[in-house]
Amino acid sequence: MPELAELLKLLVEREGSDLHLRVGEPPILRIHGEGVPPEPYFFPDPYKNSVRDAVHLRYKLLPHLYS
Repeated sequence: MPELAELLKLLVEREGSDLHLRVGEPPILRIHGEGVPPEPYFFPDPYKNSVRDAVHLRYKLLPHLYS
C-alpha cells in the first residue's frame, strides 16, 4: 500500500482536488471531477498492467452499470 506522502504527491502532480481513503479499498484520487484510482502500487510488478487495465475498464463501465 502506498504511503500517504506518495499519494499526496501524486494528487498534486495530477492536479487533483480530493483523496478518498476507505478501509479495505484502494485509494481514489479525484482529478478534474472524476474519481481515478492511482497506479496500483500495492500489486507486484508482473500484475500492475493487468490490474491497471481492469481498474480503468471498471471505472469506464460504471456509468453504464448504474444507468
